[in-house]
Parts: sequence; structure tokens; C-alpha cells
Amino acid sequence: MIDYLQLEPLPYLKAIPLLADILRREKSLSHQHKAMLVGIEGLSNCGKSTFASSLEQSLLEQGIPAFSIEGDKFHVGRNSAMQIYRRLIEAARQGNSILVDFPHLIWRFPMLKEQVLDPVTRFNNSQEKERAIELYDILHDKYDSTEHTEEYSLKRDSIILVPSMYLHHLSEFSFILRLEVSPHVSVERKIARDLKKGISRNPAVTKEMVFCVEYPALLNYDSQFRLGKGITIDANHFSGLWWHPNS
Repeated sequence: MIDYLQLEPLPYLKAIPLLADILRREKSLSHQHKAMLVGIEGLSNCGKSTFASSLEQSLLEQGIPAFSIEGDKFHVGRNSAMQIYRRLIEAARQGNSILVDFPHLIWRFPMLKEQVLDPVTRFNNSQEKERAIELYDILHDKYDSTEHTEEYSLKRDSIILVPSMYLHHLSEFSFILRLEVSPHVSVERKIARDLKKGISRNPAVTKEMVFCVEYPALLNYDSQFRLGKGITIDANHFSGLWWHPNS
């Protein structure tokens, strides 16, 4: 059994290789000769995509054929999402609770399952050494509504990283990296990220999006679905990360 407990916080650049090594060892123990799906989840802008990219590179350096499939490829798109947020924020202002199924309004989970999770499961149950995964009608990102196709090469030694929100209800993920940040940090990073893209956010509306919708939805989600095997990481300060096994 692998001990995931990290007692002393480590800076980001030192933590990533250790986490990559944990994934590599976990795969050798539980997914030998099978591809392994790893979900990276947490509040918006907690650092999921950055983690996935860094872990992918570190795994590749260790000789593991890893690749990342961004969960926002299965997002409904920024314009559609903002309409949903506005409706839910208005409901919250009137004292109504948000819809428990909020995650399913924003992410197309059936599409993720059909195009990624099910093909990986079928591959693992087959005798094939390699298989192509083709994604179609997906978004480049949630800001670009252009639908397109992508192809990935799945191998027996593959580790597939999927950064997104609200993932652990999907049983195909055998390992979950949960990045924990406060709602305040989520708001700050959301605003800072969009500024880099040349998008100016209304701080008050952004705060309502996180505090009135995303964070309550996350609490509701966690009350319904037990967090699976994996690691929870405090990502409030990338200068010092610490982690522990998911309970």
C-alpha cells in the first residue's frame, strides 16, 4: 500500500514529480497492463489544468505515456453557461436554493462518458495493445464554441488525466486528485485568469457565481457522492502544498 501522507508542505515544482511518482506506482499496483483514468477536480480556477499539464509532463519524463483531456471540452460553452449562472444567481438573491443538478447543466457528462470513459473501459477489457480515442463535436475551450475533433493514442501503460469539476460520481475514475481552495481564492484566480485573456470581469458577479452557485453546488455534490480513492491537495498557496489520502 502506498503512503500518500505528506506532512510538510512542498513548493509546486517539488510536489509535482512526487505526485507523478505516486500515480505511476498506483498504476503499477492496481492497473497493470491497463490504462488508468485520473480525475483532477476542485472549484473553478483552483489550478486543475495547470496541475494536469505539469503532471502529464512529469509522467512523460518518467516514461509513462500520459495525456490530458481537458474537461472544458465537454462544457456547454461560456455564453450558455452565463445564462444558467444568471438564472441561479437571481434565484439565490430571492432566497431560493440552487438546483442540485447544477453540474449537469454546465458539463456534458454523457458525452464525456461516451467519448472517453467508455472507450477506455472497452480497451481495458480487450486484448488490444493500442487504440485511438476520437473526440468529436467538442469545444476547443469554453470561450471558443467552435466544435471540432481530436484524437488520442491509448496504450496499456497510459495514464489519462481529466481536469474538470464534479467528477467523482463517475465510477470509471479509479483515482481522484482533489484540489482544495477557498471560495475567496477561486474568485481571485477567476478574475486574474480572465484578465490574462483580455476579459474584464465584474468582481461582484464573479463572487456571486462562486459563493451562490459553484461552492454550494460542490457541497451538495459532496454530500451525495463519496470522494473516491486518491489524494486531496491544499492548493491555496502554490508556494507550499500539502496533501493527504481522500477519506
